[in-house]
Amino acid sequence: MLGLNPTKDLIGANLSLANLSEADLRVVDFSAAEIASANLSQANLSQANFFGANLTRSNCRLARFQQANFQHANLTKTDLTKADLSAANLEQADLSEADLTQANLTKANLLKADLSEATLTQANLTQANLLQSILTESSLVEAILIRANLTQANLVNADISLANLFQANLTQANLVQAQAQASNFAQSILTGACLENLRINRQSCFEQVTCQYLYLKYYQRRRVPQSNQRNLTSEEFNSTIQDLLGSINVVFNDRINWDVFRRAFRNLQRQYLAQAIRIKAIKVISDRRFLIKIRVVPGSEVDAIKQYLVRNYESILSAETG
Repeated sequence: MLGLNPTKDLIGANLSLANLSEADLRVVDFSAAEIASANLSQANLSQANFFGANLTRSNCRLARFQQANFQHANLTKTDLTKADLSAANLEQADLSEADLTQANLTKANLLKADLSEATLTQANLTQANLLQSILTESSLVEAILIRANLTQANLVNADISLANLFQANLTQANLVQAQAQASNFAQSILTGACLENLRINRQSCFEQVTCQYLYLKYYQRRRVPQSNQRNLTSEEFNSTIQDLLGSINVVFNDRINWDVFRRAFRNLQRQYLAQAIRIKAIKVISDRRFLIKIRVVPGSEVDAIKQYLVRNYESILSAETG
């Protein structure tokens, strides 16, 4: 371990590659310090100040950072496995590609933090503030997010499978293509969230969810319900969840050729034989158009299946009317 003079002031110090393993550096000020690739494993850094510091690729396994300040700090690719960051301030910190496996982030402030591609497997984020945080392509498998604030959080392509989001606030969160198999959303808030291609299964729990409206397309498109004057009913929300479990909606106008559609649909079934594709329902919607709901296996490439059907229908129809 590197020997340090007792000091509370290491502002701007160059500690890159330093070995501070098991050091007692509580309340020390590391503002703007260079600590890249340093060894801080099992060190006690409770209430230390890392404002604007660079800890890129540092080894912080099992380190104690309770109530530490990491505002605007660079923690890219830092190893924080099993680190204690409870009540730490990580506002606008860069934690992209960081390893936070089993880290304790209880009541941590992660406002606008960048956690893209970070590993948070089995991390404890109970009551953490993740307002406007970036969690794109991050792994939150089995993470504890009980009562966490994920308002306006970006979870595009994130993996939150088996995560516990009980009473979490996901208002206006972006869950496009997120993996949420067997995740617990019970009593969470999903008002204004975007659920485009959210991957769920029968074990995903949505009991007693609060959701006044939601979006089914990126950039707040395809609002459900369409009218801004009314809220989503529990029946409509449950129907939306059922659709996410495995269905595709295709709309045709009132001039649909049903014989051509049947042939195109048979071609679709042959093309995607393993998907066990079936007609779920046919409904008449506005302007005498037909909404055809098609059941597929959850997690299927729904866009590709839909495009295949439409293009095949148009191809056969063109040949018929040729």
